[in-house]
Amino acid sequence: MVPEPGDLDGAREESPDWEPHRDYANQRGSALAAAARHILRQGGISARIARSRQLADYCRSRLERIGLPSAASPDAAANLVVVVRHARADELRRELLADAGIAIAGGLAPFDQGMLRIGLLGAQCE
Repeated sequence: MVPEPGDLDGAREESPDWEPHRDYANQRGSALAAAARHILRQGGISARIARSRQLADYCRSRLERIGLPSAASPDAAANLVVVVRHARADELRRELLADAGIAIAGGLAPFDQGMLRIGLLGAQCE
């Protein structure tokens, strides 16, 4: 069973030194419960994983079509981030940010040269 946001409120009365700004467990528990309810409303975790895989596959195929090949083999590719190769990756990242407001991450060491990491998690840079 997924707890409702207020289910952890009893901890306040039980703890004599409870402070609202330090109620980390309650805040995180509420966020986790909300995320779990959202996943359940969307058909469950298997459906969520399938949608993520479908989105990542689509993104990779469209990027390959414009000359940006995937850096990962199909059996090692992730569902929440797509990594592609580009000879001018750093320059392309700067141009996308300046011209279109699109933030794309670079590669991680030791593979940081010529790589772009495209996150498929939604709006994270607001």
